[in-house]
Amino acid sequence: MGLPLTHLTRLESDSGPPTAPWPVAAGDTLRIEHPPARRRLARWTGAGLAVTLGLGAAALAGPVTLPGTLDRFLGGGTASASSPASDTRGQVASLLTRLETALRTGDAAAIAALVDPANPALRERWTALPARARAVGATTLRLGLAPGQLPAVRTTGLTAGYDRMIEIPVQFGYTLAGWDRGPVTTVIALRLARSASTWRLVDDSGLAAAVPSAGPLEPWVAGSVDVVITPTVMVIGDPGRHRDNQRLATTLVEAVRDVRSAVPVQGWNGKVVAYASTRPEIVASWFGGRAASEGRRAGADPAAFAAEVRTLAGQVPTTTRGGEAGPMAADRPAASRMAVTPFLLSRTDARARAVLRHEVTHVALTLDGEGQVPAWLVEGTAEYVAYRSVENGHVSGLGALDRRGLPTATWTQLRKRVWKPQLVADSAAFYTGTNAQVARHYTDAWLTCLYIAARHGENTLFQLYRAAASAPAGASSATTEADALRAVLGMDQAELRRQAAAYARTLRTNFS
Repeated sequence: MGLPLTHLTRLESDSGPPTAPWPVAAGDTLRIEHPPARRRLARWTGAGLAVTLGLGAAALAGPVTLPGTLDRFLGGGTASASSPASDTRGQVASLLTRLETALRTGDAAAIAALVDPANPALRERWTALPARARAVGATTLRLGLAPGQLPAVRTTGLTAGYDRMIEIPVQFGYTLAGWDRGPVTTVIALRLARSASTWRLVDDSGLAAAVPSAGPLEPWVAGSVDVVITPTVMVIGDPGRHRDNQRLATTLVEAVRDVRSAVPVQGWNGKVVAYASTRPEIVASWFGGRAASEGRRAGADPAAFAAEVRTLAGQVPTTTRGGEAGPMAADRPAASRMAVTPFLLSRTDARARAVLRHEVTHVALTLDGEGQVPAWLVEGTAEYVAYRSVENGHVSGLGALDRRGLPTATWTQLRKRVWKPQLVADSAAFYTGTNAQVARHYTDAWLTCLYIAARHGENTLFQLYRAAASAPAGASSATTEADALRAVLGMDQAELRRQAAAYARTLRTNFS
């Protein structure tokens, strides 16, 4: 799904022979969300660092323009300098500047003075934000108006004591040193109100409809959290689920090790930041109504997802042709965030571990360029790594098939020798549909990538991915796919589908 990237990973179900982990009702499928396409290890030997913190509720978006100076934040309006709209913009910008300064200095009194005195919970969240930021390692907090016109100021439906109100998208930036490539910027939604010419922050939650450009809630900004930190993994979850958060961190450390051993990484630093909130408003902000749950879904139900990986934009370092450090480049993929559903957080079986390997693969590859990698290649590569099987130095298709299984419909089509993969390049089309439809997209993508790795070599699979990722940012996924297939495999999609089908049918002959 582009920048912000969102990758979807499914939990396979209704699998036919050889095995079907996580038995479920016929047709039931689960999925996991991540951003489409761009996507060591120091083992965690101790108990890690665990902290319980209280946070506020604000919303974050995916990659957006990294804020620069206040002048840049104020750009994009058309009102004259003396117009009411200009006055409002200047007053709102002044409020955000003062709030940013107070957050950076940790001045609780100054923060409280800028927040509605009639909302003590909101005041507590924001006055504690500097401490929470320090606990997760976030520094250089930044606030500024998002580019463009301000929404209309309201004079009805006001919070008591105020005569003007406005809901606005705000650029919220921070630096997570040691985890991200550089400073990142997201978009949060804030409600501001005026009383006697003084503007204050009066709300920071439940504003998705009013500010659609805002992204999902980031737990360390949105409420109380429990933080587990290892050398390669940081899990930010709910205070009452420390044991679950610690288990997730341990499993992710293993997943990072497995992915690092399989994927020739370039832009990834071998670290993962994962969100594991069970709060309904946070889960809804990431997954909408498509979060996987304990309730089973039939094949005809809309697809459900168990995790998501998003790419955040920001400033990243560059190098000159001579190999020397160059200037920082803005608006580039700078970080990834993984979010897991409560459903996945509660799972401890082999299928859950495979899902986490799948997600970590997205994290590992998502910073390797800005081309529109075809969705089938994004998800097929992640599925390949999740169920990777190597015997005596060679890819084992049988071993991988035994680990993953197949939907019954695919198994039957292979038995009848009529199966041929549907390779969906467009992200929106890939992740949209019923459980059964999206399940086929994932399965077909996986079998095709398994064929490439088994017949052409693992390195060829990753070369194909990187060839697509390095395509010009404006190129379509279809054009990127055609160029990458021709350059790396010397074939078009039709020939790839034919050869992948023949390979899968050969695998099928090993079972009765």
